[in-house]
Amino acid sequence: MSLFLAMLLDRGLPGTGVFRTVYYLPSVTAGVAISALWRHIYQPNFGGLNSLLRVFGVAGPNWLSTRPGRCPR
Repeated sequence: MSLFLAMLLDRGLPGTGVFRTVYYLPSVTAGVAISALWRHIYQPNFGGLNSLLRVFGVAGPNWLSTRPGRCPR
C-alpha cells in the first residue's frame, strides 16, 4: 500500500500538494504548540514563571526582550 501511494504521489496527479500538506501538518503542529506554550510561560506581565516569582516577592525580568532590565509594571 505504501509503495502504491508513493508511486501515485510521484506521478504528479492533481491534489498531490494538498495530500502532502495534510500528511506533513502534524509534524509542524507539534513545534508550533510547544513554542506557543513556552512563549506564554515567559510572558513578562502575566506569564507563569513571573507569576510564580511574584509569589516569592521576586520581580522577574522581561524574558523575551533583548534589552536588559526589569519588566514594566
